Amino acid sequence: MIEIKHPVPSDIEIAQAAILRPIKEVAESIGLTEDDLDYYGKYKAKIHLDVLEKFKDRPQGKYIDVTA
Repeated sequence: MIEIKHPVPSDIEIAQAAILRPIKEVAESIGLTEDDLDYYGKYKAKIHLDVLEKFKDRPQGKYIDVTA
């Protein structure tokens, strides 16, 4: 459940309150293997472009870019 806070917390407060999931866990949940990724620590990775060919029969998704 979402808790609405007043006043709105600062960006740093929001970031520090976040519970991170390991990127390996996130990748596995969408069918990616370790060979599909270049890891940059426990919580971030780059996805190889050849994954597009691997998933070509899946419907197009939305692009999501999460950065800090």
